[in-house]
Amino acid sequence: MNNEITEIEDIDTTMIMMKMENDVLAFIDNCSQCCYRHNQREKVFGSKGMASFGNDFQSNITCSTKKYGVSDEVALFSLLERYMDAYKKEIKYFIRG
Repeated sequence: MNNEITEIEDIDTTMIMMKMENDVLAFIDNCSQCCYRHNQREKVFGSKGMASFGNDFQSNITCSTKKYGVSDEVALFSLLERYMDAYKKEIKYFIRG
């Protein structure tokens, strides 16, 4: 636990399991102490296949070596960097009302 978060009686790590109206199960893990910035990876499994998506990066370069294994770029740092396009669209639709 992060002591600063504990002092304000907040939670820094959570796991949620939800059952949707159509009986689909959803799981969410969250930790404010993620050492590699805002990490987001999603996977949806179904009887006909799987869909997944994840972090945005400045490039799509991935390096694979015997010595270091597989590595890629650190994900975009801030929520503004990650979601600037979404925020712009949200404001645009709000103004149109």
